[in-house]
Amino acid sequence: MVNSGVSQDIVTFNIIVDALCKDGRTEKAQTLLKLMSTRSVRPDVVTYSSLIDGLCNSGQWEEATKLFSEMIGGVEPDTITYNALMDGYCFQGRMEEAEKVLHSMVVRGCEPDVISYTILINGYCRAKKLDEAMQNFEDMRSKGLTPDVITYNSLIDGLC
Repeated sequence: MVNSGVSQDIVTFNIIVDALCKDGRTEKAQTLLKLMSTRSVRPDVVTYSSLIDGLCNSGQWEEATKLFSEMIGGVEPDTITYNALMDGYCFQGRMEEAEKVLHSMVVRGCEPDVISYTILINGYCRAKKLDEAMQNFEDMRSKGLTPDVITYNSLIDGLC
């Protein structure tokens, strides 16, 4: 980046980290995360969220969890970060851990959104735990959140 004259700010790093993760090149994205500190660029919530999502999508759940723990030492996660981690746990069928992430999210003052609950509902439906899926559906509605088409599709798939 230096030789090409591209600015080395957080936006540039975030774009590259996100692109690398979407391309499945999470090792390079992690290397870039380390490089940021040598360039006096502090990773932000977007940096971490992109990398956590990329790690979860490539099956590196333990690495994602480790990175999340590192993140909360200095950067406050947002809904997108929590959702990426919950989705990774749900994909593995680790519903108890996914619920813990939701609880941690609430305790830390980050409000779950429709996507948060839909991730859990979908995870429970895939695990054939329909009572838990319906409980999360009711919890979502009781918090004033309106289910979307993805929420309903997850429930329908689970019930069929």
